[in-house]
Amino acid sequence: MKQHHALISQSVIFIDTTNQTESVNRQAYALQAHIMQLGYIFSEKDIQTISMCENFNDFAQNLIQTLKDFTGADRIWQPMYPGFPQQIVETSQLELFINAIIHYWSGGQFIPPHKKYERSEYFPTEFKTLKLINTDELKSIIGSWIESGVSLSEQQKDAVLTYFECVKDEKYHIQFKETLAFLAQKQPLFAIQQCNTVTDVLRVASAFSDGDYTLVKNTKFKLSLNQKRNLCARLQSLAASNPVAFEEDMAANAKR
Repeated sequence: MKQHHALISQSVIFIDTTNQTESVNRQAYALQAHIMQLGYIFSEKDIQTISMCENFNDFAQNLIQTLKDFTGADRIWQPMYPGFPQQIVETSQLELFINAIIHYWSGGQFIPPHKKYERSEYFPTEFKTLKLINTDELKSIIGSWIESGVSLSEQQKDAVLTYFECVKDEKYHIQFKETLAFLAQKQPLFAIQQCNTVTDVLRVASAFSDGDYTLVKNTKFKLSLNQKRNLCARLQSLAASNPVAFEEDMAANAKR
């Protein structure tokens, strides 16, 4: 059960609740303690649901790794001044300046010598609550991205593909032409089914042909037989559902 950065950025995680065990896995509380070290926490209600997850170990390992990667905790960070802020106070401005120059010249390798500073292992923090979402809520989030009027981030695009099985049978009104072109490249049949106008069909055909899906420039179409068949079928469906709008759209795109 893969988690994704695009969901973590909204403080949500997905878990399929259709298959759950009847027994409670006490390791869920160990997982809670682990993610608290990364600044996150589950609600009491959600931790009960998580504890009955059928593939708990896979879920836990994937979530921890995703959170580490998202927060940068999977890397080793060496601060230039580990005794901050006291170390800064005790260092002259000239020494700070020289250290900065040498640090830059060394490509970030130089760390000024320093005495050992006592630091607390734990710091007060405001935890971010990770909300558990079900399949319907996941569909809603993915759908809002697909229908968004702005460009999708690379993480959102990857999440759409990761959870595509959840939305493959849904119908959307795709406003942003770049999103339609992206789907045409990655999920061609799905993209064709999302076409609501002749213009949309032209955009998809242009994307198939590696042409200008913005339709500013005419594209020399290079379509496979299967692509032609599916695009024509979609055009026939649009013509049958609204003949007047179809004829107007065809006339507007006659020179393309």
